[in-house]
Amino acid sequence: MAHLVSRTLDQATAVGYGSLFIVLLVAGFAGAVTSLQTGYQFTGTLPLYYAGAVISESMILELGPCSRR
Repeated sequence: MAHLVSRTLDQATAVGYGSLFIVLLVAGFAGAVTSLQTGYQFTGTLPLYYAGAVISESMILELGPCSRR
């Protein structure tokens, strides 16, 4: 039984590190799209220095569920 738990943990670790590239790729594209959309929506209505706070908050809300263990 202990052998199965050890193998399960090894496989979970391999899957986690194996998907790191795709997670970073998706997060990068999501951040780029969010920053472009935020810049477009805030043009003329709010100062653009609010954009950093809005983008970081939306990225945390969007990718937060992905980082739960």
